[in-house]
Amino acid sequence: MITTPLVDEVSRFCDEVVRPRAGEFDAAGAIPASVIGQMAELGVLGATLPTEYGGAGLDPLAHGELTETLSRACSSLRTLSTVHLSLVAQSVLRWGNARQKRDVLPDMAAGRRIGAFALSEADAGSGTEWMSCSYRKVADRYVLNGAKKWISFAGLADLFLVFARDADGAGTTAFLLERERHEVRTTPIDHLISTRASHLAEVVLEDVVASSADIVGVEHGAGRFVAPYALDHGRFSIAWAGVGLAREALATMVDYARERRQFGEALTAFQLIQALIAEASCKAHAARALCVEASGLRARRAQNATAMTTMAKHFAATTAVSVCNDAIQVHGANGLSTRYAPERLWRDARSLEIIEGTSQIQQTLIARYVVSSPDQLFPARSPARQDAP
Repeated sequence: MITTPLVDEVSRFCDEVVRPRAGEFDAAGAIPASVIGQMAELGVLGATLPTEYGGAGLDPLAHGELTETLSRACSSLRTLSTVHLSLVAQSVLRWGNARQKRDVLPDMAAGRRIGAFALSEADAGSGTEWMSCSYRKVADRYVLNGAKKWISFAGLADLFLVFARDADGAGTTAFLLERERHEVRTTPIDHLISTRASHLAEVVLEDVVASSADIVGVEHGAGRFVAPYALDHGRFSIAWAGVGLAREALATMVDYARERRQFGEALTAFQLIQALIAEASCKAHAARALCVEASGLRARRAQNATAMTTMAKHFAATTAVSVCNDAIQVHGANGLSTRYAPERLWRDARSLEIIEGTSQIQQTLIARYVVSSPDQLFPARSPARQDAP
């Protein structure tokens, strides 16, 4: 692991404050404002933003380590980082206008305003071309109507990056809306099994009036530019989240197997338990290796960075589910109890195969990348290797 001061501080924060209360947050379906405030004070909410906006300027690998650390302690808190920073703040940084960057990014970095990514809809998922949320232009204003569903942290967000289709069919536009100024309403969504403390809500827009100054990017350009860019950053975060959950489940599995005795011996003495531990370890390490590779490519802005990020997201998500499932198996009946961590870890891991594009969507994208250029997902050989007979 790399060691940056921020990652070290967040690791201590997670060990002392977050992990001991993760089950409590899950049961309550909310994260206390005081915990989010501490997270903001540490600099997590602006971790990747440039220092000129109050951020820490972390590179992709350091940000991945940070995300992994948060995910190991509490998936709901990690979700805040993914949505607020990777999906919203990064999109404003890349596509926002000068006023949005100046006025919004410092507040987001300091946690004074929380962002939510309002793309998904009940009948359209994340497909911009099929969404029903729309706007019509009236003089120099844009009037938005529709609803967004499954929006993480919408329940307490101050800012919403909303995607809406032009009612005339010209394309999709992204708007940065403020809860109070634009009168955005939210309705909580409960009865969840995964990331229960992520303040999930439906976002309702009823004759919401926006101006051209609220557009992120260019009008009709959100489907081609803003949404794909945001989802790429989101998938990178989810990939590292999968590594974090897999590592936490592995550690929980090993700790329990060392302590639990059966037939007079610790569970670690039995070969079938050893097999589960070995396979989980290999998968977790392989997932992390993919994430490290993707981090390096992103830092270099390599052409195949998005392809590797997609592969990392898919493999890390499926790995997290598999390892968490094995952790439940090692725990036996205790693995089905809410008094033990594995069942919560498994529930949180399960959502990773759905959010930011399902595993099936990732498989389709990976296949397209490979078919178009079979070698692009493999690192280039070193000069010495190329010269070898």
